[in-house]
Amino acid sequence: MTQSAWTRDGRPVDAATISSAEWDLLKQTALLGEFMMPCCKAPAVLKTSVNGLPFFAHLSDECATAPETKWHKGGKAAVLAALDGMGIMGREEVPGSSSSGGKWEADVLFSVHGRTIVIELQRSYQHLRDFIRRQERYAASSVECYWLVRAEAFITLGKATTRLLLKRDYGNVFPPGGIGTGVDIAKEVRKTCPIGRKIAK
Repeated sequence: MTQSAWTRDGRPVDAATISSAEWDLLKQTALLGEFMMPCCKAPAVLKTSVNGLPFFAHLSDECATAPETKWHKGGKAAVLAALDGMGIMGREEVPGSSSSGGKWEADVLFSVHGRTIVIELQRSYQHLRDFIRRQERYAASSVECYWLVRAEAFITLGKATTRLLLKRDYGNVFPPGGIGTGVDIAKEVRKTCPIGRKIAK
């Protein structure tokens, strides 16, 4: 991800100088290839961070000029080794597609007890909508997908997920007791249920 990019005709663009309204409009109307990443001239995608900051990102997860990261290679090797230790054969970089034509390529794929499972390793930032989009593509292929991410990415993803659930399920208003605020369950049971009062003591 980067704050700057190039236009197709070679003009530099700084995302920080563009208003939120203009950025949102650009995200909806810009065609692929109108903006290019400064590192490799690959098509840039316009995105907004969970904190509302505009930025450019590669269309794919990583820079086209960069070799696969050691973290990514090492992570896949660790997953494959763990599967092998359980007597499960895993394969890496397995392509596939859903019935509607959505293509994907799994970092690690294996089958067990009639289930097809994918492990995706995501080191760099990825917007929540991209996690959702990729999950839906796997679901449309009857494939379960689980993610391995860095601690920093997990924290960011957790915040974004909380915001999404708050907006979707509670209309952007915190429910009584909050979300994950550690409500004393035993206390609540004692207040509302006669049998619970005896059990909770």
